[in-house]
Amino acid sequence: MLILQIILLVVLLFFSAFFSGVEVALVSLDQIKMRSLLKKKRKGSKAVSKLKKNPQRMIITILIGNNVVNISASVLATIIATDLFGSSGAGIAIGVMTFLVLVFGEISPKSYAATHAENVSLLVARPLLLLQRVLYPFVVAFEWMTNKGIKAFGGEEKKNALLTEEELKIAIELGAEEKAIEQNEKELMKNVLEFNDITAK
Repeated sequence: MLILQIILLVVLLFFSAFFSGVEVALVSLDQIKMRSLLKKKRKGSKAVSKLKKNPQRMIITILIGNNVVNISASVLATIIATDLFGSSGAGIAIGVMTFLVLVFGEISPKSYAATHAENVSLLVARPLLLLQRVLYPFVVAFEWMTNKGIKAFGGEEKKNALLTEEELKIAIELGAEEKAIEQNEKELMKNVLEFNDITAK
């Protein structure tokens, strides 16, 4: 029984790492990179695009999964520690789980995902999209409550952000590489951006 509990705890820590890494990878992936992946028809790119179309639902899905996993892991660790160490087991479980979740469930996966955002996003997008569909009623309910809460505090629904100058430059370079725009058009666009920089000074 103890061995099965420990195995289940390891599985829960794995999923904690999964959700933490997924969050950083998908949030780090900007629109330019995502469109580039779609044009290249990379496996998983369509799933990434579907998730990124509604970032609020994507984040809610990840947070639901991560919280359920972390709470379950903490409860299981407390049960194991109490069986092994008696009344002092709860305190031991808190200390051990804090360390394990921070190192293996947060810091390590997030650090890796931040430097491998494209590959991680493509790998995890499909399972996350499936989970979003399974949890759909809960996701929609939390989305509704979140929006009501934002409005109650005087906030407004966030509109799609405009591309930054750096993103525009990347888009121009990608367009030229993929021959979507001609070389002279590329130079003209870059000159316009540079002219705006000069006049702004």
